[in-house]
Amino acid sequence: MTKKEGVHFATLTDIITQAWAGKTTKEYKILKGLKKENLRDNMTNTELILNMLAEASTKDISQAVNPETFEDSQKWPSKVEM
Repeated sequence: MTKKEGVHFATLTDIITQAWAGKTTKEYKILKGLKKENLRDNMTNTELILNMLAEASTKDISQAVNPETFEDSQKWPSKVEM
């Protein structure tokens, strides 16, 4: 993964997390008191389910809409409401 792809992935992850949790990934890690630990490793089963549902919904919408640019891709995860 290139640095640019990594930034895009992190940005989309934040948007998806904000859609189901109302917080960015960084804000959610702070809420849970995490420093360098992996957020997923410290989620409850319910949090994991909500996160997976948001990711799956975003993927399905993205495949149906087929965004042409990264900017277009950023629009769809925020439309997934939990």
